[in-house]
Order: sequence, then C-alpha cells, then structure tokens
Amino acid sequence: MNLNATATLARQLFAQYDLENWQFKFDHARTRFGCCNFSTKTISLSKILTELNSPQKVRDTILHEIAHALVGKNHAHDKAWKEKILAIGGCAERCFRKSEIEMPQSKFVAVCPNCHAEFPTFRRHKKKVACRGCCQKFNRGKFSFEFLLEFRAN
Repeated sequence: MNLNATATLARQLFAQYDLENWQFKFDHARTRFGCCNFSTKTISLSKILTELNSPQKVRDTILHEIAHALVGKNHAHDKAWKEKILAIGGCAERCFRKSEIEMPQSKFVAVCPNCHAEFPTFRRHKKKVACRGCCQKFNRGKFSFEFLLEFRAN
C-alpha cells in the first residue's frame, strides 16, 4: 500500500477513535507489522511491510494497534482487547502469520547442521545460536554447540 495513503488512513482512524494525542510513524521493522508504544503514545507500522501488503491488511494492522491503544498497556491480547478490536471493526486474531502477508526477502539463512532446518534472518547473530528443535529433542532443551546454526547469504 502507498505510504502517503497509509498515513492519511491512520490519521483518519486516530481521529475516529479519539487518539488525537497519539502519533503515527513508519519504522524499519522487517519481521513485525505494527507496534503500539504506550510510553511515547506512538503507533508505528513497518515501512517495508506496508509497501508490500494490501490496503486491507494495512488497515487491519492499524486497527489492531488502535485497539491496543484504546484498552491500555495491561491487556495485550486478552478478552478486553478482543472485545475492543471487534467493536471497532477489526479482526480478533492476535496477528498475521508470516504465511498470510508478503514478507521481504531475508539477507541470510541460518542452517542447522543436524536436521538441516533453514531459518531466514535479516542479520548474522553476534551470539551463538543453536537449533531450538534439536536442542529440545536431543539435549533436554539446553544449548548445545553440536546444533550451532551456520549462517549463509540468501
């Protein structure tokens, strides 16, 4: 969706739900679509995910974050939040699954040397990271260098 149209839509929805004292902005997130920050009274959307996805998914994400702003920070995705999101015309799902939205191509792939599972990622991790599945299955959930992920360019 166009960024200017998104910002206009967000401002209209903020006015509709009496959030004039809240700010809207775009951020550089690549793995989450929206964020509601109570300390700065800011709702932000991922610039890249906004550009990649449909107006309906963008609108649903804005409404999702507005519902958080309306119910307050102590509710997360509880019953009060679900009631509010339904009342304002949004979907009561917690968030989109990555398979339901367009995602940017990751820069790297982390590969498990044991099970060969691949995990897309946007950065090489500075800390040592092991395959969670293999650690749980073969090492009682504890970190093991045996399952250390190997990073390669995607």
